[in-house]
Amino acid sequence: MGLVRIGNVGSRPLLLSARHLGPTPRLIRGTTAISTELRLRGLLVAPLALLIALLVITPARDLRDIGSDLPVYLDYGRRLLGGAVPYRAFPLEYPPLALVPMTLPVLVWPFGTPTFDAYAWLFTIAEGIVAVAGAVLLVKVADRPVGTLAAWSLLVITAGASIAWRYDLWPAVLVLAGVVAAERGRPGLAGLALGTGAMMKIFPIVLVPILAARAIALGDRAGLGRLLLGAAVAVLPIMALTLALSGTDALHWLTYQLDRGLQIESVGAGLLLLLHAVADHPLTVVVAYSSLQVSSPGADTIVAATPFMESLVVLGVCGLALVRFHLDARRSGLVPLQRLATAGVAVLVALVVTSKVFSVQYIVWFLPLAPLLPVRKRWLVVAIAAVSSVVYPLNYTHLWQLDPLLTVVLNVRNLLLVILLGWLALDLTRDLPGESPAPRTSWVVADP
Repeated sequence: MGLVRIGNVGSRPLLLSARHLGPTPRLIRGTTAISTELRLRGLLVAPLALLIALLVITPARDLRDIGSDLPVYLDYGRRLLGGAVPYRAFPLEYPPLALVPMTLPVLVWPFGTPTFDAYAWLFTIAEGIVAVAGAVLLVKVADRPVGTLAAWSLLVITAGASIAWRYDLWPAVLVLAGVVAAERGRPGLAGLALGTGAMMKIFPIVLVPILAARAIALGDRAGLGRLLLGAAVAVLPIMALTLALSGTDALHWLTYQLDRGLQIESVGAGLLLLLHAVADHPLTVVVAYSSLQVSSPGADTIVAATPFMESLVVLGVCGLALVRFHLDARRSGLVPLQRLATAGVAVLVALVVTSKVFSVQYIVWFLPLAPLLPVRKRWLVVAIAAVSSVVYPLNYTHLWQLDPLLTVVLNVRNLLLVILLGWLALDLTRDLPGESPAPRTSWVVADP
């Protein structure tokens, strides 16, 4: 039996039989596996626990201010369950399936119409369950699940108020579901997830061209068809039913968004606020379309330019993604998940940055994809969520009172978003770490 030297005692070697060392690596591996499994299970449920803890520590009086949309959601759910037809019997500024997260807490409450406090609890728990669903989806595709789930939990608590008391997490997790489905070879399911998300809030629709670019780059015509069919199956029947029930009133949510002015948190409004703080540029804050809007010389010009700027930047990101995906597919026959996540976050950030309407919960749109980004970009997203929370809910009153410090904070948040967009766009022009350079295309002119 051999002896293994494992150290010294003074000047004498310390020897141990190899028989005693044999099981040790297996024991260590087993212990590490158990520890990793426990951490994973804890991190899977952490988002729910964090949101419930946030609700517990939030004073009831503050909750009515921070969760100011909750009474509106409660009223919509109560009306729907009372038999009222959306859009025809009551105006609704959201797509039809937005009523699902709004009505669910009313539906499960067994004692008639819930009070505000009961509704807030039920709504928060539902949001926590959706956040857990996001964690489950991330585990399915993450190379390093513990780090990925830790990043997700950090993002959830950093943007806690926007996640717990707004419904945007539902369509955002459906965006993640679409990306995961595409990654796992289920393009039809991906289209269905994105279409369903778009019927809750319109933004998931911009992921359809990103996933379409992936299918085109991979030469997957059948997958492209299934993606588009899945999205159509989700959108068309719902819109047809809504139109049948409410007529043209069913398009109210679209015209509502088109008619809105320059919201106070948007990039354009932030610049006008800064100009007001520095040079006393004329500016007033008005309440319109259930939000705070900026009225100022230049505001109408920004609003008029928004559709063109938004289209240009979003299409530019989609074009970059198509070229990058094509190069990846030529080199390795696939599009790496990190690349797909980069393009997905980039197109969503582009939508937010160029929009005339920007409410704090819009950052939730890209949070479920953010844990799939490289580590430094994850931290930038955390910083964006943190600064957004400083603006709302912590200091929103100071913002609409035109406090110069909050004006600076808002513009810092918006600048961080622009930096993130530029960084992601730059990544779409570069190889991932460890990749060999993409082969160059050679153009040959044939002789006549």
